Order: sequence, then structure tokens, then C-alpha cells
Amino acid sequence: MESMYMPYYSTSPYYDIFARNNDEARDMVYMRKMYPQAMREIQGVVDDECDKMEYDGSLMFDEYPDRLMLERLHRHICERVGDECKSMAQCKDKEMADDTISVMLCNEMCRRRNRRRRCCY
Repeated sequence: MESMYMPYYSTSPYYDIFARNNDEARDMVYMRKMYPQAMREIQGVVDDECDKMEYDGSLMFDEYPDRLMLERLHRHICERVGDECKSMAQCKDKEMADDTISVMLCNEMCRRRNRRRRCCY
């Protein structure tokens, strides 16, 4: 006759604490697919530049990132966007494009800083 004994850990509810992070990442990918084509191209360049800065001791992870560093990175992204993105070459309002790049850069840096804070602290 088999025992009716069940270990304690199998009777407690299972909470997947890591699935939440995966859900957020999946959500972000899905929402980015709905960006207009020009914005997707810009976001790709912003992601590439942020990937290059994602290392220990990076200025991106300083408590208060330097505004000069952000402006220099913004200019670099603007140059790359102008060279690589066909849709941005057709953009009539250069100031609006620059503002869009600034917002995307700040949002991406914020997202990565929060992700690092959740994982490393």
C-alpha cells in the first residue's frame, strides 16, 4: 500500500518569480514591434549603443549619469541614424527627430538601469 505522505514543498503553491521578468521582456518586444518603421530603426541604433555601454563601471550605471556624456552619446546616435536609417533621411523636422532620439535613449538607459538594479542588488 502506498503512503499518502506528500513532502511539504510539493503542497505549497509554486510562484515563478523569474517569469515576471520574462513577461516584461516579452511585453517590451511585442510593443516595439508596433513602433512605426522609422522608430524601429532608431530604437535598433539606440539598443546597439546601449549594448556597448553595458559593462561594470560604465557611466550608464552611475548614480547620476553625466549630462555631457548623454549629449555626446546622443550626437553619436544622431550621426549613426542619419547614416544608416533611410526613413530618417526623409524626416522633415530635424528637431523632432533629435528629441525622439533623446527620449528613446533616456528610456532605454532607464530600463537597463532598473533591470540591473533588480538583478544585482
